[in-house]
This record gives sequence, C-alpha cells and structure tokens, in this order.
Amino acid sequence: MPEKDPGFWASLIAWLYAHRNESGYAGLAGVMALLRATYIGKETWPRRFLDAAMCSFFAFFLQPTLQVIGSVFNWNFSEDTTRVAAVFLGFLGVDYISSKIRRQIDKRFGDSDVNSQ
Repeated sequence: MPEKDPGFWASLIAWLYAHRNESGYAGLAGVMALLRATYIGKETWPRRFLDAAMCSFFAFFLQPTLQVIGSVFNWNFSEDTTRVAAVFLGFLGVDYISSKIRRQIDKRFGDSDVNSQ
C-alpha cells in the first residue's frame, strides 16, 4: 500500500517541491474562483468548491500550455505572465469561459439555437 511506503511519500514531496510554482498559480486561481463564486452567490458550497477545483486544475497546466504556444509562435512568456493569467482564469471562472467557447463553437458550426446552453 502506498501510504505505508516511505519512498512514496518522499517522491510525492519531491514532485510537489519541483512543481511549487504551478501549485502556487493553481492555488491562486482556486482562491479567486472561490471568492468570485461566493460573491456572485452560487447556490451551494459544493458547486463553489467544484468551480474552484476546476480553475485550479486548469491553472496548474497553464504554464506548460503557454510554453508550448510560445514555442509554436516564437513568443516568450515569463512566470509573472503565467501568474497573472492564472489569477485572471480564477476571476473569470470555468463556467464563464466554457459558455464563451460553446457560443463560438455553435456560431462556427452553424447551430441555429445559439442560446440553448
């Protein structure tokens, strides 16, 4: 069982230490998403925490994604840019971003009822 293996915990701590910047961005995005969900009055706490968790998940992978995009277009993103983008992602929220993406997809593929979702 992994919880009784000291090597498991050592490797988990080493992985967390190696990804401390991404974890910080993800934590910032999660806090911003939780504050935004509380401010706009989402109906239940589980829904607020789910939104914060999804924002944290996306923010964790934001820096590698920006690095890939930057390498394709020959751009260079600093760590501060990633931090600001993660907080902005947390401020907007996953539900807002997904509704915008759905609307663009519906427009592009010619869905007649754009406001159905």
